[in-house]
Amino acid sequence: LRWEKSHEFNVGLDFGFLNGRIDGSLEWYTTDTKGVLYKRQLPTAYGLYNAKSPYTMMSNVARIRNTGFEVVLNTRNIVKKNFKWESTVTFSTNSEKLRNIDLGNGTSVDELVSLGLFIDNPVRTYYGYKKVGIWQNGQEDQAICFGLFPGQVHIDAPGLIWDSSYEYEGYNSDRISNERTPVTRHGAYYTVDADGNKVYYRQGSIVTKEDGTTTIEGENFYAVGAKDKQILGHQQPDFTIGFNNTFTYRNFDLAIQAVMRWGQMVHGDLLGYANGKNQPKDFDFWTPENATNAFPLAKLGVSNVAKDALTYVDGSFIKIKNITLGYNLPKSILKKLNMSQFRIYGTISNPFIFAKDDMLKGLDPENTSSEFPLYKTIVFGVNCSF
Repeated sequence: LRWEKSHEFNVGLDFGFLNGRIDGSLEWYTTDTKGVLYKRQLPTAYGLYNAKSPYTMMSNVARIRNTGFEVVLNTRNIVKKNFKWESTVTFSTNSEKLRNIDLGNGTSVDELVSLGLFIDNPVRTYYGYKKVGIWQNGQEDQAICFGLFPGQVHIDAPGLIWDSSYEYEGYNSDRISNERTPVTRHGAYYTVDADGNKVYYRQGSIVTKEDGTTTIEGENFYAVGAKDKQILGHQQPDFTIGFNNTFTYRNFDLAIQAVMRWGQMVHGDLLGYANGKNQPKDFDFWTPENATNAFPLAKLGVSNVAKDALTYVDGSFIKIKNITLGYNLPKSILKKLNMSQFRIYGTISNPFIFAKDDMLKGLDPENTSSEFPLYKTIVFGVNCSF
């Protein structure tokens, strides 16, 4: 085990003009880090903490390259005797790529996947099932190829090809009336086998059972599994923007802090379906009258694959993080009170947030939506000095 070693090159420019009304800095950098420390699981043959927890060990396993650009711009927009408005804008973008992995001889692809390590991708890359949406009314012939109905989760299967011209005969069966009605189904998904032959996935029979519920019978459907997992995104945003404004009018001051993170993926436990975590009081469930692509039809029997896919969403957001309003007593009054400072203020945190994905309603993508819902705080305080 050894220290990580980083080789960095950066170019920066500081600037200022208009008699100090505008100043800032630009910086471009590239960092090449070798021997990156990473916690890896040891083979289970070495023993376990318990039935589900293998031993782990810190190892120098990777080489990572980061390239980024940062901008800071300070402006004094209005400078009057009794009123000032100052702003600070920050912009940063960073491209992180895993360039090399060294886990020793005999390393399997599955081990790399379990560690979340993918060449030419950031270290914190998510790999799992991709949710396309919810199967909708009018997509019955497509959903049935997976043994599913409208209202259930649509998972992307990269290896499948849709053939809209393919037709086959199926049946709708009613066990209550013992009627069996022939139905022509239009279109089916297929894969190509090693011999170049098309293998179609389809379902012929939709059965209404004695209790009135509906099921699909047959065996020739496509089962989504580990082979359909894919790279979904990464924790690192494509870019981050900060925008801070400070207003001063006589003895009043107002500060507003905003942040924008775009292009990140969120994997949050609170996003899941029917898990044991604290969750918002309502969900946008699919119904025939509410053709949403958020959550599936509220029913038992949601697959583990669908539950997992529901926990990954685009975490891009814009947030007003903080608003603070304060008032300072005038110096003439402070002098009479033998005080050097007296300031009263109020602060509200997280008053407004816009998330790109509606699935994040009531949640906080800044903390990956994994521990607790979005919270807001209001604080009143007094600062005084004698």
